[in-house]
Amino acid sequence: MVKTTAEGARRDFLLLTGREEPEDCEVIDRESLQGKGCDILLTNFKMLEYALVRRRDAVLWQGERLRFFVLDEMHTYAGRQGADMALLVRRFKQRTGTIGSLRCIGTSATVDTGDPAMATAAIAHFASELFGELFDPTHVVGERYGEPATLDPADPGTYLAEQSVPAALLASAQQAASDEDLLASLGPGPVRDDGSAVDRPGADLPRGWLGGAGAVGRRAPPE
Repeated sequence: MVKTTAEGARRDFLLLTGREEPEDCEVIDRESLQGKGCDILLTNFKMLEYALVRRRDAVLWQGERLRFFVLDEMHTYAGRQGADMALLVRRFKQRTGTIGSLRCIGTSATVDTGDPAMATAAIAHFASELFGELFDPTHVVGERYGEPATLDPADPGTYLAEQSVPAALLASAQQAASDEDLLASLGPGPVRDDGSAVDRPGADLPRGWLGGAGAVGRRAPPE
């Protein structure tokens, strides 16, 4: 939330970012925003509606500075609330004289379907209805995950069990009355070629960590 005064905003800004002063492109207080305007507006339904009716916010819509409109949590605007938001966006563009020139951006982590091609088409259609602008599936920016980090089998510190933990052994460990009984049920740990013992992964964890395990090899969060 944008603070009203620069003093209050700088105090919160320091706590959140570790920086004492914002960059020239960052507006962190309402007084500066109302005095200078902005070219990128990141907002939500309620604050946008307030800004359109508050007289002191009229300076935000003067001139041709505003170029980008960013609506976060786009997936929440469905059904009746989505219709309200779509009408509000159209009022906003008419009020600011930016119909056809305002770059509308919607962000969401949950607007998706199983098939990527269907997902981009559905998101583009939804954005077109919400913002009143034409969106093409090629305009949709998705996310990609990197390769999962794995242990190197050649690393001497990597322990690879010869086989999965048997279900019977897991059940026995779950029934242990104490941490000592848990360790005893697991039996002796593996031994390296040089005769030194290998720390069994998780063997020194409290018994409660096994309490809600629903499948072999899974551990529940600590109680």
